[in-house]
Amino acid sequence: MFKKADIFLYIIILVIGLVSTYYIASLGTPGSSVRITVDGELYGTYPLSVDNTIVINQDEAQNIIVISGGKVSMADSNCPNKTCVNHSPIGNAGETIVCLPHKVLIEIIGGDEYDGISS
Repeated sequence: MFKKADIFLYIIILVIGLVSTYYIASLGTPGSSVRITVDGELYGTYPLSVDNTIVINQDEAQNIIVISGGKVSMADSNCPNKTCVNHSPIGNAGETIVCLPHKVLIEIIGGDEYDGISS
């Protein structure tokens, strides 16, 4: 049914699609600040231009957020799955890191008023 050339063509199209997706995703607009919300309430807004460490303590939950070099990451959390800690640092407008067990949302805001599609 399928010839070797067909399979080769499918692989080439798949590789081109993956490379294009990665390239477009890397073109994001750098943000200017980070907004942190805890359980839906604003915890604070911090500039990405200033290196900072934010420690969020709530009951037995603890999250440590680090702003460094224009990017923000979840350095540590005592949540069970640590998905938020394993997330790569973010710095483009609209990117988020979420710690679901502790209801912590880190969101990059600012940058241009247009997104990557409309600009």
